[in-house]
Amino acid sequence: MKTIILGDTHFGVKNNSLTWLKYQLKGLDEVIEYVRANPGYTIIHCGDLFDSRSTFNLYTVARVQDKLNELSQYVEHLYVIGGNHDYYSPVDSEDNVSMMTLLHTSDNITLVTKDELYIDDICLVPWFVIHDRARLQSIIDRNPKYIYTHTDMNDTTLEVYDLLQSYKGTIISGHIHTPCIRDRRIGVGSLFPINFSDVNSERGFYVLDDKLEFHPLVSPIKFYRIYDVLNFDPEQLKFCDQVEVFVDGESYTHEDVLRAIGDISTKCSMRVIITYKSLEPIENEGDIDIEEIVRTSIPDYLQSKFEEVLAYE
Repeated sequence: MKTIILGDTHFGVKNNSLTWLKYQLKGLDEVIEYVRANPGYTIIHCGDLFDSRSTFNLYTVARVQDKLNELSQYVEHLYVIGGNHDYYSPVDSEDNVSMMTLLHTSDNITLVTKDELYIDDICLVPWFVIHDRARLQSIIDRNPKYIYTHTDMNDTTLEVYDLLQSYKGTIISGHIHTPCIRDRRIGVGSLFPINFSDVNSERGFYVLDDKLEFHPLVSPIKFYRIYDVLNFDPEQLKFCDQVEVFVDGESYTHEDVLRAIGDISTKCSMRVIITYKSLEPIENEGDIDIEEIVRTSIPDYLQSKFEEVLAYE
């Protein structure tokens, strides 16, 4: 089966930000462009379609529903597996109400939220089932060639960790946002960056045909950590990109540094993190002078303020 694999879209992230939703849907548009140009694929979404477990935004649900229905027109079938964020309670299997039940999808879309689903030599396994030892053992006993699911395959604290390791086939999973491939264990990662843990890392989707290929997205929001602000080109930034600028405390007020920070701030959301030199180790603890330690560790332009604090009674 020719397959396109997505993971962790987290629609509704950032408190259902419409700006973020716009860029997320642009990412899904790139998948649509691919399947329109390359017909005959089945798509499997490996969970966390939505972000919030306890609230929903009607506009977000409607736009995601429209985009999924559009996507389904160009594929053989679209399967969406329930991830932990797609349930009201990710720990209570007796109360596993899924956000995805709000969707009104076409006949070409199957939402896999309650039970495992077998399709030829593959098995689609939602969040609650993959963590149920008895049910996972039953799946492994049937020995499908592929298991698609939503879990952390490298979490040794999982009660089912040993079963996941004993399975001889290929596991393809969502849940961990950074893509990772280790032998027959494939973490597809998130379709697009979600937060600063995704900095400087490409995101996209996988195509599984004769071999597994990664297709990075072009359009999504990107996260940047900038340590050399004077040599960073702000023209590469989009409005919705997220930036952290790290600046040494002694150079923060330099005119060229402030100008460079200002140029970035006109392009997108940013925050400045001021760093200071760490203190030298104290050899003789009996001679500790806290006042002198503070005085020597702050930049020159704050010295006068420090003296004012010392003089205050």
